[in-house]
Amino acid sequence: MRIWNRLDEVIGAGFLTAIAAYSLHLGHTEIAGVCAAGIISLLAAKSGKKEV
Repeated sequence: MRIWNRLDEVIGAGFLTAIAAYSLHLGHTEIAGVCAAGIISLLAAKSGKKEV
């Protein structure tokens, strides 16, 4: 598997991480929790699929 196949997932997880970090900085822990759940589901969705 090449890195280009997962680039959209990595960028998406990076954006969610940045949103979570900024939300924690502002004190909005609910938003940071949702972002953490989104990161986990985004990265776990691809790993659950079988490579063909």
